[in-house]
Amino acid sequence: MQEELDSLKRHGTYRCVKELPPGRKAVGFKWVFKIKLNPDNLIARYKAHLVAKGYSQIPGQDFTETTSPVARLASYCALLSLAARLDLEAHHLDIETAFLNGTLDEEIYMNTPDSFHTGSNEVWQLQKSLYGLKQALHVWNKLLDSMLKRLGFDRCSKDTCVYLYKSKNVFIILAVHVDDMLIVSNSNSRLTEMKCALGQHFKVKDMGEVKFLLGIGVTQNRKSGAFDLSQCDNIAFFLLFRLYSNDLHSP
Repeated sequence: MQEELDSLKRHGTYRCVKELPPGRKAVGFKWVFKIKLNPDNLIARYKAHLVAKGYSQIPGQDFTETTSPVARLASYCALLSLAARLDLEAHHLDIETAFLNGTLDEEIYMNTPDSFHTGSNEVWQLQKSLYGLKQALHVWNKLLDSMLKRLGFDRCSKDTCVYLYKSKNVFIILAVHVDDMLIVSNSNSRLTEMKCALGQHFKVKDMGEVKFLLGIGVTQNRKSGAFDLSQCDNIAFFLLFRLYSNDLHSP
């Protein structure tokens, strides 16, 4: 929790306001805790997110646009198929604290978290997008789209979360799912340069060769020119859930 609060302060996510302006309503907040697992189903890290209660936002005042696309599953399958066929590099990137990079256009106030509460009427005026806000996904997607275009990527017309960079004989194809990226390229050195370029603007976690993406285990076999995809953990969970549900409804 302290890491999250430090991150919010470091990103300039808010500024303290002594009291709420007349006629305005502050949105609430809650803590959301997650355990992130690695491909072996072991605990990779513990995460805590301070989330705004976006359901209390007022349309036209606290937000307008909320839409945000993600790459289609068929696009990921096509990219992995291409990487297997042409023996391309296939890497995975994660943008940490992605939503905190986007600047808000609207004037939004949020109640002060308990650890900051001084007993006064002080509230936070949000400067950056925060998890839970109605427009959070839209703001992040808009920022990432503009940044990728500045780095020389073109947006695919068939899937707006797939981007292509091409220079002479080198190409990079990138698929985005919120803050997760699958990147395939025929040049490992150019791929490294692109990661560094992204790292100058965002806090990038380089996961190396793709092994686990969107809940799917990924294994590349360069000798056979194939990728193996596995959802064993999801299938096991589904079967256990069904068995448990049947037990509940059995006479």
